[in-house]
Formats: sequence, structure tokens, C-alpha cells
Amino acid sequence: MVSMSIILAMLRACEFSRSRVDKSMAMCDAKTIYEAMENGACLDTAAIISLLSGRSMEQLRSILQCYKELYGHDLSKSLRREKFEEFGKDLKRVIKCVEYPHKHFAKQLRKAWSNGQRESNVMAQEGLIRIVVTRHEIDMEEIERAFCNKSGVSLEMAIHKEIKDKNREGLMGDFLLALLKPH
Repeated sequence: MVSMSIILAMLRACEFSRSRVDKSMAMCDAKTIYEAMENGACLDTAAIISLLSGRSMEQLRSILQCYKELYGHDLSKSLRREKFEEFGKDLKRVIKCVEYPHKHFAKQLRKAWSNGQRESNVMAQEGLIRIVVTRHEIDMEEIERAFCNKSGVSLEMAIHKEIKDKNREGLMGDFLLALLKPH
């Protein structure tokens, strides 16, 4: 379970409207994160949470890129050390979702699909539906590519197997397949 403080910080970050990314601020923030991690024997979680909750998602992505430019590796790699404990593991999961949302959603689709393969799982179908419906205008093509690369099956085929073939009417499957088509 991801730390509640990290979840709340990310929810606050989502509240910010799309604003211009400030590269110099991102550089400063990357340095602040580095210092919060390297100062003393423990991690300054308050400084990191404060920073995460005060930036937009676009700015957070810029901070992560600046961190890599400044220190030669991803922030998530720095969080592997033992001194960061659960907070570091949780933050690493969240960072991966921020940096690579298409990979996160492709992974969730694979989980939904593999659960549905084992049993007629309503929750698996709901997960698949939720992702396709909410992401179809955002990054569905990237999600489809990541899904296919990892599963070896096209998302269209997975929808056929998971929803269309299991429901006699097939209307939901037809709807999802229509959403996958480029506009």
C-alpha cells in the first residue's frame, strides 16, 4: 500500500492546471530532492512531500528529467537504497506512474486481462473498461503499444476475448473497440 502522504501530495499535484513548465525551477527542485535524500542518515520526507504537492504533473516530469541530467541517473534508482525504507519504495512506484503513465496503464490492462483469462472476473472487465474509456483521448496508442510489447497480444484481441466473446450482445466490446480506433 502506497503511503497516504505520497497519495495526497500527488492528488494536490493533479489539481494544478496545465501551466508552463519552468525549467530553472525544475533544476532547483531536483537539487532540493537530492539534498533531502542525501542530508544526514535519513530521508527528509517532509521536504519531498511539500515539493510534490506544490507542482503540476508536467512540472514533476520536468523535475525528474532535470534530476537525471544533474545526477546521471533516474530518481527512482536513487530510491533503491535501504535508508529510504517503505517511503522510498512507495515514492518509486508513484514516480514510475508519473514518468511513464502509458506503461502503468498497460500493466493494469495486462492484470485485468490475465485475471479474466483465469476466470470470468467482472472486476477484470471493469478495469479494462475503465482504462480504455478514461485514457482513449489521452495516451491510448502508447498504452496499446506497451500492452502489446509485454503481452504479445494486441489490445483489440484482448478485448475480443475478455469482453466481446463473454457477453452475448457484445455491445460493450464494440464500444471499446470503437474507442481504440484513431479519430
